[in-house]
Amino acid sequence: MSNSTKWILSITVVFALASVIAVMLFSEDETLVDELSIVPKENASPSTPPTAIPSNPSLLSKSKASSVTETMPPEDAAIFKAQITQVADMYSETAQYPIGSQPIRNPAEAYQPKAFEEANFTVPYPMQNGGTLEVNAALNKHQYFAGEDIQIRLQIKGNDSDAFIEPSAVVASSEKDLLSGITFVESATSTREFLATVRSDDISDDLPSPELLLKVTIDVDGETFFITQGFTLFQASAAVTGIGRSEVDDANLLIPVKIDVEEAGYYFLNAILEDEESAKPLVALQTEGRLKKGNKELRLLAHIQALKVGESEGPYTLRSIKLYRGAKEGEQFDVPGKSNKKSFPVQGFSFEQYSDVKHVDPLAKEREAFLRSLAK
Repeated sequence: MSNSTKWILSITVVFALASVIAVMLFSEDETLVDELSIVPKENASPSTPPTAIPSNPSLLSKSKASSVTETMPPEDAAIFKAQITQVADMYSETAQYPIGSQPIRNPAEAYQPKAFEEANFTVPYPMQNGGTLEVNAALNKHQYFAGEDIQIRLQIKGNDSDAFIEPSAVVASSEKDLLSGITFVESATSTREFLATVRSDDISDDLPSPELLLKVTIDVDGETFFITQGFTLFQASAAVTGIGRSEVDDANLLIPVKIDVEEAGYYFLNAILEDEESAKPLVALQTEGRLKKGNKELRLLAHIQALKVGESEGPYTLRSIKLYRGAKEGEQFDVPGKSNKKSFPVQGFSFEQYSDVKHVDPLAKEREAFLRSLAK
């Protein structure tokens, strides 16, 4: 999992666990089930936290909530209550800010993997001479789009310095080999490092699945070793082409994101707003909406209270841009879009120009109370 998405998943955990608890406790109560807000299947996405916390927590029966732990052994009940308390604390923290504008307190959570870091796999192999051969296969990234080059790096350690090494590779789906005859060349900096480049356009256009596998064979002085590395290849559903003029909109910094949509559908957009000068990640942004084909726009909103946590008035940089079209009925995967640039500059404004108001979710306190009631 990429660290740059952990901020999404941490919020998702809060809602998902609460959702499971709510449904588990009250699935037999038709009135309550009607009160649950569930994202439609077509709109569902890993970037959209479930919101199945009852919209009216006053409907919840405390006797039902307490019955969860009454049937547990004391030690299990204590663990359960501690976990629910932690969920309640996380929810209380995230509820202070809009779900689409969460401050980043730990920069490591917004780390952007470098080339050959994200898709990287190492395997040690015993050799006939008693030694160990360590093979590392890496791709410059994990997700590719049609038209991009797939860069492969193979590093080998542990063999004799004068050993004869000959690597080769094929690209395969779960059903068959798609592209064979991939050859490597020695790196200019090391005789233990081999490089290869594959044009994604050379891989079959008719893919049964976007999930593919690089299968590498290494011959070392007559011994043969194998290693694999997975990756995905998509036809982009849309492309982020630029950023419009940002402006202060009440308590938010409004950032219009220009999108060239190839496939109409329901889209999810995530990005990191960072300080331009220090490169400090400030706010995790997300938005969503239905887009028709053509040149369209989604708007990201950075709330003033989230911006003030990072103490930066800008200028900013928008980076780590992730765009997805939610899977339609019958589709197995969300279809990602691409960004024409890795980052875009965003104008900043003095905090004095914003409406300095706190974000208020009218149901947040009731939802938090519901979660804490489960831990009693």
